[in-house]
Amino acid sequence: VGVDDSKQLTDEKRRGMYEKLVKNEKFVYKIDEISPEDISRQQLGRSVQSLNKISHNSAIDIISEIKSRLGSKLVACFVDVVGPQESYQAKLERHFPDLVIVVRPKADALFPVVSAASILAKVTRDVTTENIDKNGLPHVPTVGSVGSGYPSDPSAKDWLKKNTHTLFVFPNIIRFDWQPVKDIEAEKCVKIDWKGNWDRTDPDLFSKNPKSKRWQYFQEMFLSHPAQF
Repeated sequence: VGVDDSKQLTDEKRRGMYEKLVKNEKFVYKIDEISPEDISRQQLGRSVQSLNKISHNSAIDIISEIKSRLGSKLVACFVDVVGPQESYQAKLERHFPDLVIVVRPKADALFPVVSAASILAKVTRDVTTENIDKNGLPHVPTVGSVGSGYPSDPSAKDWLKKNTHTLFVFPNIIRFDWQPVKDIEAEKCVKIDWKGNWDRTDPDLFSKNPKSKRWQYFQEMFLSHPAQF
């Protein structure tokens, strides 16, 4: 197909390559789309996950899916580095001891199969942001264009400024762990202080009976039994 690093291709050529790849019956692929809402939930929730770990877990899921389809035909995986190279490679080797694992910086410029993956990822992301501009968001009126969605894009920065809600900050298409979002939240949004005289570390906080277990939802939301009605 003649793929190349997606960043080195024009948008038109990148989309042309995308169409060739997905229509090629010999090309087996899986695209794992992680929404901004899911990233925010994992990074800001009770059990904090780093962006590196989220990316690693996604790669493991993709390799597992392709491995289940191809079986013994899959013998090697070439992966672009995310975080420290050696530890990432060791992690993948633990998960897939029967595969040859190659983790390299700028792998999309070194290995055609990674170049193909970067084209699929880039076009999928671009189409997603374009659809937001074209179709809008359900039940959430917005102003302006999200542009590329990258923090260096003036259109994306302008969209953030024009669509800030003083209480809810932004719609869930925005990553709330993003530094530009945190800056706008600190500058323009209502500050909320959660008051309480309870100790979150108390093991009996969520139950009158220490031996009984409350549902995870009640624990994560810090809900306790009412003292009286």
